[in-house]
Amino acid sequence: RVLDNAPSAKLFQVSIQSDLAVNGKDVFVISNGSTLGSIQISASTGVAAAWGFNYYLKYVADSSVYWSGKNIRLSNSTLFPINQPIRIVANDLYRWYGNPCTFSYSAVFWNFSRWEKEIDWMAMNGVNLVYATTGMEYIYNKVFFCFSN
Repeated sequence: RVLDNAPSAKLFQVSIQSDLAVNGKDVFVISNGSTLGSIQISASTGVAAAWGFNYYLKYVADSSVYWSGKNIRLSNSTLFPINQPIRIVANDLYRWYGNPCTFSYSAVFWNFSRWEKEIDWMAMNGVNLVYATTGMEYIYNKVFFCFSN
């Protein structure tokens, strides 16, 4: 979705390798791909892979994806090569998104398409834990009701 089916999307080779994790923390490695003009992103999780993709866009391809749009500067036929592999280990086990107010301000009016963009943005920024209270009251009611009998 981020590259809008541009031919350059096929130049990214992505692999998930859970053994890359360090003490449970997400890791990604960006290197030149197996074919000329391609990029390999190896990551411990899907979120780490998306984070690595965004890292490449931001720091190698001088591109950006933000809440209100994007500025992607990729050729359709080749990607910018890198001099040496880039390996990033997350500082923390969890990277948090949201707070109790988040879903009562603008997000309450979002449709599915807008949520897709937000979820993409979260993953591309390494977010792996979302504060999600919507609907929790119903679950709490069911759980506590079971304990009351």
